[in-house]
Amino acid sequence: LYKLKSCYFAIMQNKELNFFNFDGFQYKEEEGEFYTEGFVATTHPDRAKKGEYAGDILTKNAIQSIVEQINNRKDMMADLVSYKHDWVKQANPQIAPVGRAVFAEVRQMDGGHVGAWVKTHHNKINPKFNDVKYEVEKKYITGHSIEYKNDKSKDVLLKEGKYRLMDGLDLVGYAFVDGRNIANPKATIESLS
Repeated sequence: LYKLKSCYFAIMQNKELNFFNFDGFQYKEEEGEFYTEGFVATTHPDRAKKGEYAGDILTKNAIQSIVEQINNRKDMMADLVSYKHDWVKQANPQIAPVGRAVFAEVRQMDGGHVGAWVKTHHNKINPKFNDVKYEVEKKYITGHSIEYKNDKSKDVLLKEGKYRLMDGLDLVGYAFVDGRNIANPKATIESLS
């Protein structure tokens, strides 16, 4: 392992790994590959106002279901990542994913909440790769938003208003999004590697 200014280089079995540290983020670049990790969904109330609802809340069961659907590649798409929901907004499944989940797991959070933690591999042959990587590194893209169909919900009343409490959903993927478009402010990118 060699230190050169703020970069580290390691030679391991003829493979070069570069370690970088900037603005509080640490990441490793392996032969041009790029990964991010963070929560794609949590049990915190979100701010996705729609009609009479102040937002949505996912149950622990829904979070577990998200993790299982990503890890099992439900319908060969639950683990795919879009750029700001581009394929959904354009109703075009031919738009190539900008990433794919490597793994997902349920993680405990403060206040008794849980979240679906995902490590995402960025698709370097996607034409948007350099743009997405830049936006993530410079914190223009700061988190995730899930793409789903709701199949189990009931209304709950909190002091902030009425929410949809979702106990299950059919995940069709998730997206990289900026802070203005993150429905759940806790669904953030936490690290780069």
